[in-house]
Amino acid sequence: FAQEEADDDSDSAESKSSTQPTSSQRGRFIIILSDHDASSSKNDLPYIISTLDVPPIRVKLNRQSNEMASVSEPLYRLAGTLIRSVGQVIDLNDKKEEVSDNESDSEATNDTQKQPSDRPAIHIVGHSLSGAVGALAANILDGRLPMPSSEETSATRWSGFARDRVSALCLGCPPCMSGIEVDFVTSVINGDDIVPRSSYRTLQRLYGRTERSIKGGILGKGVGWMSDAARLTVTGLTSGSSKKKDAHLAVPGRVYLIRPRRIGGGSSSIHEVGGSIGGRENFRAAVLWQLNDVLLSKSLWKHHSQSSYIRSLDRVQLKGFSDDTD
Repeated sequence: FAQEEADDDSDSAESKSSTQPTSSQRGRFIIILSDHDASSSKNDLPYIISTLDVPPIRVKLNRQSNEMASVSEPLYRLAGTLIRSVGQVIDLNDKKEEVSDNESDSEATNDTQKQPSDRPAIHIVGHSLSGAVGALAANILDGRLPMPSSEETSATRWSGFARDRVSALCLGCPPCMSGIEVDFVTSVINGDDIVPRSSYRTLQRLYGRTERSIKGGILGKGVGWMSDAARLTVTGLTSGSSKKKDAHLAVPGRVYLIRPRRIGGGSSSIHEVGGSIGGRENFRAAVLWQLNDVLLSKSLWKHHSQSSYIRSLDRVQLKGFSDDTD
């Protein structure tokens, strides 16, 4: 974790932050997260699957009601750790501003009097598990989620600390929360990427499908494959239309799916899926793209890499826009 003016060590740091001044005196923090560590195997598929194959927990929302939300416990706790780490820099920034604004006063204004709208904006960018940590951290800072339980008495202050001043962009983010619809989080899924389709619920269904296929033997494999495809289609439709969406985790925020062109290296298409989007796109997401279950394909891990996301995003051709650089 380092500010922009400091020299970053990208090989050893798991999260980085840079402060970029804007025309507004409030400024902004840009936090770039990565779960890549060259010295360990924490960026491989088995580690990611083992992290996601954990039953979600229920937490009470920060509202005057009994509303609950489901979250991925290990990623939720990491989001709290991230906020406490970032908070050290934000606190220093607040104190510097207070001293600067009150040089002529005998006493500086107390930090508790500062409103969220007076603080710098916080933008979080993350890929893979780090994207989920960033999305959960954004929901905490906006006040949609409470801070994870901590022995620190000051930890509760971070929930709502940056209300209406926080956003998150998540690439290849796994399902990590449910029961909350937010527009300040944007998630992007690249093609057949397995990670955004992997949660405790979908992994348990995958284990069941695998077990049934093994028991079917050689003669039953053909019929087993066809019945499995039909079962996935029905499951996708019921998952997408179920009224009890709080019971399972989903990819957070506004979700966009990129469909890479496999022939000729042409432009990719992008579609908004999930949430309140219905009709044709919801049907395609459930049946054709199987976003509600683990899709087994040759590209399930290849499409998860950062380089694959960059290439696919670079090839997206938005309707109504043309490239006039040639």
